[in-house]
Amino acid sequence: MVFIFAAAYIRVSTDEQTEYSPDAQIRAIKTYAKAHNITLLDEHIYIDEGKSGRSAKKRPAFMKMINCAKKIPRPFDVILVHKFDRFARNRFDSVVYKTLLQKECNIKVVSVTESIDNDKISLIMESILEAMAEYYSINLSEEVKKGMTEKAYSGKIQNKAPIGYKMDKGRLVVDEKGAQIVKFIFEKFLGGDSPLQIAKLLNSMGHRTKSGNLFESRQIVYILKNPIYCGFVRWNPKGKTGRDFDNPNLIIKEGEHEKIIDIDTFQKAQVLFEKGKGKPKQKRAGEKSHFLVGLVRCGTCKGAMANLGSSFSCLNYRRGKCKDKNTIGIKTLETLVLSKLKEDFGDGVKVKCLHEDGSYKEYLNKSEKLEFLKLQLKRAKRAYLCGADSLEEYKKNKEFIEGKIEVLKNELKNMKKEKSAQYFAYIPPVFEVLKKGDTLFKFKIISSIVKEIEFSRKDNTLKITYFNNHMP
Repeated sequence: MVFIFAAAYIRVSTDEQTEYSPDAQIRAIKTYAKAHNITLLDEHIYIDEGKSGRSAKKRPAFMKMINCAKKIPRPFDVILVHKFDRFARNRFDSVVYKTLLQKECNIKVVSVTESIDNDKISLIMESILEAMAEYYSINLSEEVKKGMTEKAYSGKIQNKAPIGYKMDKGRLVVDEKGAQIVKFIFEKFLGGDSPLQIAKLLNSMGHRTKSGNLFESRQIVYILKNPIYCGFVRWNPKGKTGRDFDNPNLIIKEGEHEKIIDIDTFQKAQVLFEKGKGKPKQKRAGEKSHFLVGLVRCGTCKGAMANLGSSFSCLNYRRGKCKDKNTIGIKTLETLVLSKLKEDFGDGVKVKCLHEDGSYKEYLNKSEKLEFLKLQLKRAKRAYLCGADSLEEYKKNKEFIEGKIEVLKNELKNMKKEKSAQYFAYIPPVFEVLKKGDTLFKFKIISSIVKEIEFSRKDNTLKITYFNNHMP
């Protein structure tokens, strides 16, 4: 008997009707599975609630199902959906993921309510159904955007309340504690302090952001450039504003909320920005051009240290989140790191080698077959527990599969003994390798051995943490 195992994918948008509820979709899928002798296990039911079908990557359960489908051996043979538009409303995603599933995983996608065969006419019908679903989704998205744009023109808030405000029955109201922080920021900026100085000052006073984090200079800039504090709302119908405050697509209209600062104060702050005050310093040309970039961390805050051209410095200090400057010259850092590597790996680094000859590939193939047989053994047991097989059939299948598993295990054991003597080799002393070669080459070498490098200017110490397989 051939055992067919299925996964079920259920997707529901927030605005859809009862017929598309998770329970309704699961009920229809289980009915179909039972009628076609397909086994559907609870562990392979994937549900995305309140998710649009426009983008696959924004649906966590969908992506989890796709990743599971790629496993060897495959955990299921077919994916059941209520309708094809549950799988994807984006034609591109539909083609990409169906092709991946069918060609690479040998897994089909089946709609339990739309009868589609494998002939040419059926394929055309499937494409038409998916195209109609995508049109509906695009049209719905455009209507939602249109409504949000009209709301912006009416001066209504559409984002979450920023620091200084809170939401009350859908309206912005002033939060006195936060409002005092906003006023303090504008006062200090107009008094000559930079965003970095203001962030440090707020942190030292014990103030925190709305999410409970330390203030950074970029957050101070965002507050100083946000017209919401002088009574206006800002909305970008094309997407997120980010830090692009001069975007021509922005809609800025007088709002219905109470202002925290007057318009004159806000305008004075913008004039200072125009003159260059408050703008973050440009990165130097040498940044991210060193083989230690991404590995060096601050000993105080454990944050990343950036390459500034002639030195490495704590990024969080530059943003106002770390109290210690923690800066070290590049030449000094290189000398300390190479000295430590020489001390720890003077005789070379022992590494595990993966051989790509025919025997190794054969070993991998046999390992995959062994895993597949183990899955078949589980499936035979499930078929018996579900009532699809009798006890005699289960015993017969179990004996046959276990026999094949035993043969493969012995073959793999013998192959492993033959290869054990070849699995380890040495590479030359790493500190010698790092003295020459280009930046990318040196980065690849050191990042394969070193997990992180922690520097503390306060204690004048440097600590290197290695990956477990390279412990000195």
